[in-house]
Amino acid sequence: MDAFETVKRTIEEKHLIEEGCGVLLGLSGGPDSLCLLHILWKLQEPLGFRLYALHVNHMIRGEAANEDMRWVANYCRAFNVPLTIKVCNVPAMAKRDGVGEEAEGRRVRHAALEKRAREIAQTLPEGTKVHVALAHNRDDQAETVLMRILRGTGVHGLAAMDHAREDGLIRPLLDVPRKDVEEYCRVNRLRPRVDETNKDLRYTRNRLRYRLMPVLEREFNPSLPDALARLADSAREDDRCLSAIAKENVPLPAAFVEQKQLASMDPAIAKRVIRQMFFEAGLREDISYVHLNALLDAAKRSERALIQFPKGYSADVSYGRVTFLPPAAGGEKASYVATYLLIPAEEAPPFAELGPDRCLMDAEKVAEKDCDVVLRTRRSGDWIKPLGMEGTKKLQDMLVDSKIPRADRDGLQLLCCGAEVLWIQGGKLSRTCRLDESSRFALLLEIHRVSD
Repeated sequence: MDAFETVKRTIEEKHLIEEGCGVLLGLSGGPDSLCLLHILWKLQEPLGFRLYALHVNHMIRGEAANEDMRWVANYCRAFNVPLTIKVCNVPAMAKRDGVGEEAEGRRVRHAALEKRAREIAQTLPEGTKVHVALAHNRDDQAETVLMRILRGTGVHGLAAMDHAREDGLIRPLLDVPRKDVEEYCRVNRLRPRVDETNKDLRYTRNRLRYRLMPVLEREFNPSLPDALARLADSAREDDRCLSAIAKENVPLPAAFVEQKQLASMDPAIAKRVIRQMFFEAGLREDISYVHLNALLDAAKRSERALIQFPKGYSADVSYGRVTFLPPAAGGEKASYVATYLLIPAEEAPPFAELGPDRCLMDAEKVAEKDCDVVLRTRRSGDWIKPLGMEGTKKLQDMLVDSKIPRADRDGLQLLCCGAEVLWIQGGKLSRTCRLDESSRFALLLEIHRVSD
C-alpha cells in the first residue's frame, strides 16, 4: 500500500479529520511534510476540509533557510494552499532560555502552530474544529520509542506519539515508513528541501538515527523500526486502559484530589491521575518519572509540600488535598479595587450574606486609626487581632490555622493599617473595628477583581 492509501486509511479509521473542519499543516519543506502536503491537498475536496500551512524559519541555516521559505511558498501557491511564515531567531532564544536549539525550535514551532490555529478558527463558522497536522512517519515513531527506552521511560513514554491528541493535534503520516514517503515524493516528482542539520551529529536524534539504529538493525533485528512501532502501539493500548481507570477514580475536570485518595491508589493509576490533572491545567508534556514519584511520595507523607513541575506548574500538598496549579498561580496576581459605602449601623446587612469579597466594620473605629487604611497583599511582619480571640496573631500563623492553601496566600487581599490587618479576604475580621451595639455607622467594603 502506497503512502496516499495508507494516509487515507489512517484518517478514516482513526477519525482524524471531520467534514468542514480546518487542517493546519506544519510545513518544513522536507520529504515528510511535502509528502503530507500533497496527500492532504488531494484529499481536502473528497473529505471536505480546508487545508492551511505554516512554515517556521529558525534562522539556523542562513541563506539555505531563506531558500526554504521561497521553496515552500512556491509549492503552496501552486496548490492554492494558504501559507503563513514565521521567522524566529532560535539560536538566540535558546541561549537566552538556557536550552538546546532542538528543544527551543520545537517549542517555537508548536507555539506558532497553536496561535495560527486559533486565528484560523476565528475565520470559520463558530464551533468549527481546526486540527494541527504534523508529518511524523513510522520511522520517527520507532526512533522516539528507542530514545525513550534509553532514558528509562515507563508505559506512557513507550506509547510515544499518537495519531490524535485531545487538543486536536493529528499525525496522519504516522503509519507510513520513511522509504514509502521518499518513494511517494519520487513518483509524484516532488522535490523536497534537504536540511543539512538533520545529519548534524550534535543532535541526539541524529546520532540515534545514523549511528545506533543501523547497528541494531544489522546485528539484531532488520525489522527494528516496525518492531519498535508495534511496541508503541501495544503500550498505547495499555496506557489508554490505565488512563480510563484513572478517570473513573477522579472524574474530570477537577482542580484537586484528596491526598489520602491519591496516596492509596496503585502507583500506575495514581501517576495517570497526576498526568490527567496537569493536562487539564495546561501541562501536556515533559512530566518525568522523577516529578511523578516526588509528588506521590509527598502525598503519602503528612507534612505540607509544594512540588515543582516543568514550565512553572506545581502541585500543592496541604490540608489533605493535592491541588494542581498552572504557572499563573505563582506569577502575576489579579488587580483589585475597593469600594466603600457608609451606612447607618442598623441598615447593615447580616454578616452571613456578605460573601468572601465584602466586609462590615465600625466606620468610626476605622477612622480613629493613626495611619492610612489601604487594600494590599501580605508583607513580612503583618499581624491581626482576630475577632473572637485574645491578643495578637501573626498573619502567617493565622493563614496556616485557617487552612488557606500556600499557593493562594500571596494573592489574598488584605485591608491594612500599617502592619495591622483589619480584614482578610474570605471573612476574617479584626476585633478592633468590629460592629457592636454602640456602633452608629457601618463601613461596607467590597473588592472587585479588575484584571489578571
